[in-house]
Amino acid sequence: MAPTNSPAESEDDYYHQFEAVLSTLPHHYLKLVIGDFNAQIGPKKDDCKDVIGNEGFCTRSDNGDRLLNFCRWYGLNIAGTMICHKNVHKIYLAVTRLHHQKPI
Repeated sequence: MAPTNSPAESEDDYYHQFEAVLSTLPHHYLKLVIGDFNAQIGPKKDDCKDVIGNEGFCTRSDNGDRLLNFCRWYGLNIAGTMICHKNVHKIYLAVTRLHHQKPI
């Protein structure tokens, strides 16, 4: 199960399971991880320039920090941040009193 905004223990369990799988693969294998990590990556900053591209959006969440650290440790890149998308494809409008824009 992908991480949510639930207790940190379940997120830790998820990433430990993920690490267990990745550690069994030879380093020369191409690794593609596809899924929703419930993480907002945010714009490119110096601390993550080796992991994400120039197209990060919104502000970074705690799950985003966790995903960036995990990707950095395993030499993975977040490909969705490397392709330029129109803003209309990056966000959806949450229908609330405040009309916040949230990343897809």
